[in-house]
Order: sequence, then structure tokens, then C-alpha cells
Amino acid sequence: MGLTINEDKTKFIEVPSSTGNYTSFRINGPTFERVSEFKYLGTTVNDQNMLKEINNRIKSANKCFFGLKKQLRSRLVTRRTKMRLYKTLILPVLLYASEIWTLNVDPSELWKLLKEKC
Repeated sequence: MGLTINEDKTKFIEVPSSTGNYTSFRINGPTFERVSEFKYLGTTVNDQNMLKEINNRIKSANKCFFGLKKQLRSRLVTRRTKMRLYKTLILPVLLYASEIWTLNVDPSELWKLLKEKC
């Protein structure tokens, strides 16, 4: 009874990587592989800058924005409804898995990039 670790599936990552050395790690017998990147909840996590993944999120949010372009530009839709559309359909796509982003860049640069795309 208790927590069991699947030795075949368990890998670990060091963020930020202090060394470029990807050696294994042993805990009470099982050995775990150190990796430079892995996929978590559909998002690629790596030990370097997450800028590529963030750019993918921005592109996806941009697609959502342009998919709703007709509704967002309509004069028949109130500003309040447009804000609801943005908060419920566009912003979640942009911020999906943002909790795991490791940033080596200034976040203001990212917002600048997003504003340019939309």
C-alpha cells in the first residue's frame, strides 16, 4: 500500500540544467533517466528556454482570435460579450500549461510579441 513508481516511465529533468551532463539518477535501487525535454499535458518541457513552446501557445491563441474575428468586430456584439469571448476562448489557449514555463527572457518581451501577433 502506498505510492509506487513505474520505473520504466519515470524520467526527470533538471531546470535550469546546471550541467549539460544527462546522467542517470538512482534512488533505493531503481535508476531514473535524466532527459533534456519531455511532453507533459501536451506541452514540451525542456531544460532550456521555453520560448518555442510559448510561441506555439501564441500561435494557437492567434488562430482562436482570428476564428472569432467576425464576432469580435461585430457591432451587434456588446463589449462585455467580446470580453467574455476573449476570457473564455482565447486566454485559456494562450495560458495553457503556463505554470510550467521556465523563462530565461523578460516577460514583457513576450507580451510585446503577443500584441504584434494579434
